[in-house]
Amino acid sequence: MVHCKLLELFASPVFSNMVGIIPAEAGIVWNQDAMCVCWPRVTVLTTMAKKKRIEEVLRRGMASVGYVVEKAIGKAQEARKTVVPSTGAVRKHAATGDVLEVRLAMPKVKDLLQTSVERLVPTVFPALSGRRALEIGEGAGRYAPSLKDHGAQLVVATEIGAGGIENTHATESVNRLYLVRAAIHRLPFADSVFDFVVANLVTPYQGNFLQALKELSRVMAPGGTLLVTDFHPFGAYARRGTARIRPTESSFRGMADYYKAARLAGLRVADLREGFIDETVRAVFQTQEEKETYRDFRDTPLILCLIARKGVSEGGGV
Repeated sequence: MVHCKLLELFASPVFSNMVGIIPAEAGIVWNQDAMCVCWPRVTVLTTMAKKKRIEEVLRRGMASVGYVVEKAIGKAQEARKTVVPSTGAVRKHAATGDVLEVRLAMPKVKDLLQTSVERLVPTVFPALSGRRALEIGEGAGRYAPSLKDHGAQLVVATEIGAGGIENTHATESVNRLYLVRAAIHRLPFADSVFDFVVANLVTPYQGNFLQALKELSRVMAPGGTLLVTDFHPFGAYARRGTARIRPTESSFRGMADYYKAARLAGLRVADLREGFIDETVRAVFQTQEEKETYRDFRDTPLILCLIARKGVSEGGGV
């Protein structure tokens, strides 16, 4: 049946029209008398050999691809093993209401957060030779000595908490340090004043984070750097009730929210750093109950540090 079909094809006008298209070097000859196609035996053998070589190359290629895919799947599974426990722990705490504000007294929660901030923030201070720096937070003045050590010419510490100026952590040994009390959304400074701004918004007084970010951007000079800390969006914090440290206005639920907010504030995100409940804050947990809390919440996220820069283009964009 196949032989007959071939004869029909070769005898058809379609094949006759294709004869001029077939390259001469292929060695194919149409024998009109015998009504068949002839080509040298060498050509057939060569074609078969090439086919076998192609099949072998394809077979080896598929084997290589399979190895690469298996290796990639293995790495993904290993990465999942390291990530899922922390994510699962956060979901478990959120689902059961077992949050930090329930397990720890509020002063201890604040101490834990402040310890994490102080371990993380100073490590990313840039050189500030001859520059003007602004520090904002509850209990301002914590970083004044470090800012001066990094070369800041002028440091302004702004208290946004409920305490008075006398409750700040500024020291008299820091020259050209000015203390100010203000709301985070209405800072008493002109536009484009400071070259570097460090704001600790891990506090109930942060209010609307996006509005705070816009106000911080306003007082920053073009080319300036912002370093701001926030409650980690995946942290085990109470989301309802009166016993909660994270403000109700805080609506960020993922990392993408920070990139969007920065863009709306005229800033460009340079880096995101995270602080966890780990060995860096273990000393905060003193009593037996607190140590149990540490074991239960270990490796869960605690704070997020956003590092952003203000653009210098003519249009004021980033």
